[in-house]
Amino acid sequence: MGGIFGTIAKEQPCANDLFYGTDYHSHLGTRRAGMATYSPEDGFFRSIHSLESTYFRTRFEPELGKFKGNSGIGVISDTDAQPLLMNSHLGKFAIVTVAKINNLEEISDEMLRRNMPLSEFSSGRINPTELVSLLIIQGSDFVSGIEEVYRRIKGSCTMLLLTEDGLIAARDSWGRTPLVLGRKDGTGSYTRDVSAWVIGYILGVEWEAPTVAYTDHSCTDKAGYQGAYMGTTEEATPFESMLAQVGDDLLSYETNRYRQQRLVAFSNWPTTDVFDYP
Repeated sequence: MGGIFGTIAKEQPCANDLFYGTDYHSHLGTRRAGMATYSPEDGFFRSIHSLESTYFRTRFEPELGKFKGNSGIGVISDTDAQPLLMNSHLGKFAIVTVAKINNLEEISDEMLRRNMPLSEFSSGRINPTELVSLLIIQGSDFVSGIEEVYRRIKGSCTMLLLTEDGLIAARDSWGRTPLVLGRKDGTGSYTRDVSAWVIGYILGVEWEAPTVAYTDHSCTDKAGYQGAYMGTTEEATPFESMLAQVGDDLLSYETNRYRQQRLVAFSNWPTTDVFDYP
């Protein structure tokens, strides 16, 4: 797994936002982390560290002053070392990815037959981020290059590119690894994962009586539900069973994907509440 983060500000330096934004993804990987920034005066600056024996903040905080400029990208990775710095006919750029490319070997063999170098390996395997960057530079511009990536790969890939002109964010159409856009005054951030900020889930809205009645009358065969983490009694109504199933699906997804669970609640409304309130 892994997580990526990017930020760009209109005026102020981005180093602190980049540092804390990337650190929030530390739960997604324990092997490597990296950050890169760009400033017109100093160009690109990149740093990559191992996280196998210490924490992200311990590695990067002492050199935080070296990250100049108002735009940057960061990554927590359990696979390859990132960000990569590339120089091509498109210009210089840094790139980070979260990718699961199923035809990695097939594409790399084709590139080697075309005398294209694959210089960087990670853990004895082809670096997927390098492969993606080589596909990008085959395009006439960044847009066509990214389109070439999604045309060629089988699997999923989310990426952030830091160029001399700003940030480029892209994800595949399947959305396996989504990108989320956040803003604050004067800045904007792209991030793959918001789970570090999620305390819990409240499912649904203030359910109105007609919605409850319609569900109960049209789904009489759905009464009662027993799942892996949530269930109902045999006397439960179809609407109650639906709520239990939705909560169970949510908990199952979090358990399988993130190996953790958060609080789950249902939105309530006194009008449809079974309790009497004085």
